[in-house]
Amino acid sequence: MPGGIGNHAYCLAKELNGAYQDVTVLTEIREDEPGEWQELLRANSGIRIQGLRRKRLILLTYLSRIFYAYRLIRQKAYAAVFFSGKFSVWLNAIMPRSKSVVVIHGSELKQRGIAKAVFRRGLKRARQIVCVSNFTRRQLISEFNDLDSNRIVVINNGINNDGTSKKTITNVPLDKKKVNLVTVGGIHRRKGQFNVVRALPSIVEFFPGVKYRIAGLPVDKEALKSLIVEEGVDEYVQFHHGFSDDEINVLLADSHIFMMLSEHTSNGDFEGFGIAVVEGMARGLPAIGSRESGLADAIKDGYSGLLVDPHDIGEVTGALKEILRNYEEYSGNAREWADRFEWKHIVKKYRSLIRKL
Repeated sequence: MPGGIGNHAYCLAKELNGAYQDVTVLTEIREDEPGEWQELLRANSGIRIQGLRRKRLILLTYLSRIFYAYRLIRQKAYAAVFFSGKFSVWLNAIMPRSKSVVVIHGSELKQRGIAKAVFRRGLKRARQIVCVSNFTRRQLISEFNDLDSNRIVVINNGINNDGTSKKTITNVPLDKKKVNLVTVGGIHRRKGQFNVVRALPSIVEFFPGVKYRIAGLPVDKEALKSLIVEEGVDEYVQFHHGFSDDEINVLLADSHIFMMLSEHTSNGDFEGFGIAVVEGMARGLPAIGSRESGLADAIKDGYSGLLVDPHDIGEVTGALKEILRNYEEYSGNAREWADRFEWKHIVKKYRSLIRKL
């Protein structure tokens, strides 16, 4: 399930399975994903997966989603029907009335014309709207100011925090001139890799042994590589191409600070929460993230990491110095802070919400 929306749906279905006898998931199945959903089925017998593959004609894809969603909702009176992601909210605009809950992550908010009108209808027909961060909630209310704000609640994204994610980081830098920075997430401007690279010349002045590791889908990789050459920092940057949980765990275990200098893009996209940051903190990595974004929920400023202006190179470098001066304290705090985002805690909020529908 690439991306935060898919991961959220996967984990929510898994966690709700223990409280409800029948959990049905309607999802798009891509060629590289069926194994994950099959694993979910084997481990959670109460979950039913209705997987839809993309058609060659996109119209047929949309029509099949509408047909199966309509059939599922008419089939029985579910305790709750969750619509997560842009197309899902559109669906809620035309589906039969249900105990619908819309989940807003952030990237789906900036729409225009008919699409925005349909989206607004999907929002208004929801019994409850869940935003994954307080920043996302503020953006939603700003964009759709005719919504009833009393129906909009914040429930942060969750992590599955197993034993491996809590292992001690063994390579805390004793020589503070050597530090491994890491960003895990799709390589594009919203995720902030470009801002880290722009800050690297300043960082290198104080930490000449720095390495910046980047792992993520290579959406804007070529543009980022051009910037790396332009800034003259190619020897300090490493790209990692493995995306399995084991490969990411190894990368995080050999890193010290998680960097997420996210920014708002020209099309209105923004960082809704930042689950990868929390997963890094669970492994003892303090984080440096953007102040005006959903990362303000994910990172406790001055405790598990620091929030900065992602375009202020001096502020970014200063945050790095501050964390390294008190690394052991920040690292321990990061683990403690990440614990509150475990799904076993987050799902309780969803169960409470369902009971009130």
